[in-house]
Amino acid sequence: MIITPRPKTFFPLSIFIYIKGHIITIIHFLRNLIFRKQPVAKIPYPEIRRQYSENFRGRHWLRRRQDGSVACVACFMCSTNCPAQCIYIKASENLNLYQEKYPLVFEIDLLRCVFCGYCVDACPCNVIYMTRDDELATFDRASSIITLKELLEFPERVKDKPLGWKPFDGDLPEWEKIKRFKY
Repeated sequence: MIITPRPKTFFPLSIFIYIKGHIITIIHFLRNLIFRKQPVAKIPYPEIRRQYSENFRGRHWLRRRQDGSVACVACFMCSTNCPAQCIYIKASENLNLYQEKYPLVFEIDLLRCVFCGYCVDACPCNVIYMTRDDELATFDRASSIITLKELLEFPERVKDKPLGWKPFDGDLPEWEKIKRFKY
């Protein structure tokens, strides 16, 4: 089979398709602007807050143990499962007999995070949760990276609300009743 190239023209024919698409878009815009029958729905934000679903995925939160230590065992399951690769963990050895490792550095970059909840699904110890905190605006990129200290503090704005999306709806485990082997 012999393929012959198309003859080169000064004005490509496909430009007419783009122009036709723009004309249709402009006609729809003007029709909606002039002949709109119902007003545009607006929410006055500071006075009235939008009601989100019970499964809303907001800012992340790391749970503490009852003694105040970090409950995370630095297994890297959340950072491995993250599709955006926005979780950075640096593990350190712990002298505690019940916990072999703990996160020395645990950072989540909220600019890269897609709030999918895979990190919550992947956590075997049910340590990482997503709250209903939706106010995540920052003034610079550096403040959008949440460190371990910020992850351990539950957001004040959502103290009275229940947690956001989580893979189960049960209660948190009682750590005293869980039998663990000792080395």
